[in-house]
Amino acid sequence: MWHYSKTVDVPLYRAGDLGMVLQIEDVDREKVGALLLRQASPLRKFVTLAPKRADAVHVFAARLRKEHGLASWSRYANLANHWFVDREPCEDGTPR
Repeated sequence: MWHYSKTVDVPLYRAGDLGMVLQIEDVDREKVGALLLRQASPLRKFVTLAPKRADAVHVFAARLRKEHGLASWSRYANLANHWFVDREPCEDGTPR
């Protein structure tokens, strides 16, 4: 049986940024410093979720269609873990 998995390494924060965050007026420095492993951080109220990669790629392809008149679309190659944006070329190979 074939097994496939993906991993992504993402730094959660840079040490220098934490010092700046702790200077924000609404941040309780003692509460942040007393957090135990796997406890929800009080800093969560200051962040928003990043857009999903699929949404960003679909919006990009839609903007190519709308703003530039290109016949474009996006597709995902799961095994390669890559998104592709493609277009429909004119008969001479140039973009529409």
